[in-house]
Amino acid sequence: MSNRNSSGSKNGEMISTNVHKTIDTKKTVKNKKTIIPKNTLYVHNLNWKINKETLRENLYLLFSTYGEVIEIFINLKMREQAFVVFKNVDEANLAKLSLNQESFFDKPLQIEFSNKVTELD
Repeated sequence: MSNRNSSGSKNGEMISTNVHKTIDTKKTVKNKKTIIPKNTLYVHNLNWKINKETLRENLYLLFSTYGEVIEIFINLKMREQAFVVFKNVDEANLAKLSLNQESFFDKPLQIEFSNKVTELD
Protein backbone atom coordinates (compact mmCIF):
# COMPACT_ATOMS: atom_id res chain seq x y z
CA MET A 1 0.00 0.00 0.00
CA SER A 2 1.48 3.31 -0.99
CA ASN A 3 1.32 6.53 0.97
CA ARG A 4 -0.09 9.19 -1.35
CA ASN A 5 -0.89 12.66 -0.13
CA SER A 6 -3.43 15.04 -1.65
CA SER A 7 -0.88 16.36 -4.18
CA GLY A 8 -0.56 12.93 -5.78
CA SER A 9 2.97 12.33 -4.57
CA LYS A 10 4.22 9.03 -3.30
CA ASN A 11 5.77 8.78 0.17
CA GLY A 12 5.74 12.53 0.66
CA GLU A 13 7.78 13.27 -2.49
CA MET A 14 6.59 16.23 -4.54
CA ILE A 15 5.74 15.54 -8.17
CA SER A 16 6.07 18.55 -10.41
CA THR A 17 3.62 18.85 -13.27
CA ASN A 18 5.07 22.09 -14.63
CA VAL A 19 6.75 21.94 -18.03
CA HIS A 20 9.61 24.36 -18.64
CA LYS A 21 10.72 25.33 -22.11
CA THR A 22 14.06 26.86 -22.90
CA ILE A 23 14.10 29.52 -25.58
CA ASP A 24 17.31 30.39 -27.37
CA THR A 25 17.27 34.18 -27.48
CA LYS A 26 20.42 34.25 -29.60
CA LYS A 27 18.70 32.69 -32.61
CA THR A 28 18.12 35.02 -35.52
CA VAL A 29 15.29 34.69 -37.97
CA LYS A 30 16.54 34.27 -41.52
CA ASN A 31 14.96 36.18 -44.40
CA LYS A 32 13.35 38.72 -42.10
CA LYS A 33 13.80 42.21 -43.51
CA THR A 34 14.24 45.23 -41.34
CA ILE A 35 11.57 47.67 -42.46
CA ILE A 36 12.66 51.28 -42.26
CA PRO A 37 9.84 53.67 -41.34
CA LYS A 38 8.65 55.73 -44.31
CA ASN A 39 6.05 58.41 -44.89
CA THR A 40 3.92 55.94 -46.87
CA LEU A 41 1.81 53.25 -45.23
CA TYR A 42 0.64 50.08 -46.92
CA VAL A 43 -2.89 49.39 -45.66
CA HIS A 44 -4.50 46.06 -46.46
CA ASN A 45 -7.37 43.81 -45.41
CA LEU A 46 -9.81 46.52 -46.50
CA ASN A 47 -13.42 45.60 -47.15
CA TRP A 48 -13.64 45.07 -50.92
CA LYS A 49 -17.42 45.61 -50.88
CA ILE A 50 -17.00 49.34 -50.20
CA ASN A 51 -16.85 51.51 -53.33
CA LYS A 52 -13.63 53.31 -54.16
CA GLU A 53 -14.74 56.87 -53.34
CA THR A 54 -16.33 55.92 -50.01
CA LEU A 55 -13.19 53.99 -49.13
CA ARG A 56 -10.90 56.91 -50.07
CA GLU A 57 -13.00 59.47 -48.14
CA ASN A 58 -13.16 57.34 -45.00
CA LEU A 59 -9.48 56.45 -45.11
CA TYR A 60 -8.70 60.15 -45.39
CA LEU A 61 -10.95 61.02 -42.43
CA LEU A 62 -9.45 58.26 -40.31
CA PHE A 63 -5.75 58.79 -41.13
CA SER A 64 -5.82 62.61 -41.19
CA THR A 65 -6.47 62.48 -37.45
CA TYR A 66 -2.77 61.56 -37.06
CA GLY A 67 -1.18 63.97 -39.52
CA GLU A 68 -1.31 65.63 -42.91
CA VAL A 69 -2.36 63.09 -45.54
CA ILE A 70 -0.89 64.04 -48.92
CA GLU A 71 -2.34 61.26 -51.09
CA ILE A 72 -4.28 58.02 -50.92
CA PHE A 73 -3.72 55.46 -53.68
CA ILE A 74 -6.29 52.71 -54.20
CA ASN A 75 -5.70 50.09 -56.86
CA LEU A 76 -8.86 49.50 -58.90
CA LYS A 77 -8.15 45.78 -59.25
CA MET A 78 -7.06 45.27 -55.65
CA ARG A 79 -9.50 47.38 -53.66
CA GLU A 80 -8.51 45.57 -50.46
CA GLN A 81 -5.24 47.54 -50.49
CA ALA A 82 -4.33 51.20 -50.24
CA PHE A 83 -1.27 53.38 -49.82
CA VAL A 84 -1.60 56.38 -47.53
CA VAL A 85 1.09 59.05 -47.98
CA PHE A 86 1.80 61.37 -45.05
CA LYS A 87 3.77 64.60 -45.01
CA ASN A 88 6.44 63.04 -42.78
CA VAL A 89 7.56 59.77 -41.22
CA ASP A 90 6.57 60.70 -37.65
CA GLU A 91 2.93 61.19 -38.64
CA ALA A 92 2.90 57.90 -40.55
CA ASN A 93 4.42 56.07 -37.59
CA LEU A 94 1.84 57.52 -35.19
CA ALA A 95 -1.00 56.45 -37.50
CA LYS A 96 0.46 52.96 -37.87
CA LEU A 97 0.84 52.47 -34.14
CA SER A 98 -2.62 53.84 -33.41
CA LEU A 99 -4.68 52.21 -36.16
CA ASN A 100 -3.13 48.80 -36.78
CA GLN A 101 -5.79 46.10 -36.14
CA GLU A 102 -8.55 48.72 -35.62
CA SER A 103 -11.91 47.80 -37.12
CA PHE A 104 -12.71 49.61 -40.39
CA PHE A 105 -15.92 48.66 -42.20
CA ASP A 106 -16.09 45.46 -40.13
CA LYS A 107 -12.54 44.29 -40.87
CA PRO A 108 -9.32 44.84 -38.87
CA LEU A 109 -6.85 47.13 -40.63
CA GLN A 110 -3.44 45.68 -41.33
CA ILE A 111 -0.88 48.45 -41.62
CA GLU A 112 2.79 48.29 -42.53
CA PHE A 113 5.36 50.73 -43.82
CA SER A 114 5.52 50.67 -47.60
CA ASN A 115 8.54 49.01 -49.22
CA LYS A 116 8.87 51.95 -51.61
CA VAL A 117 9.59 55.57 -50.82
CA THR A 118 7.07 58.15 -52.05
CA GLU A 119 8.75 61.34 -53.19
CA LEU A 120 7.03 64.56 -52.18
CA ASP A 121 7.32 67.71 -54.27
